[in-house]
Amino acid sequence: MSACRPWRWPFKTKESVMVNSIKEGDNVKVRVENVDGTQILVKMAKQ
Repeated sequence: MSACRPWRWPFKTKESVMVNSIKEGDNVKVRVENVDGTQILVKMAKQ
């Protein structure tokens, strides 16, 4: 299986600390919620 190419994050985050702990190549599971019409990343966990 080939690695995915890097991509820009299309969501705002509730806490920037969530994104700072992720490195290239990490597998993550995320939860995104619609808050007043804006997609917000509210939970992220490494797999």
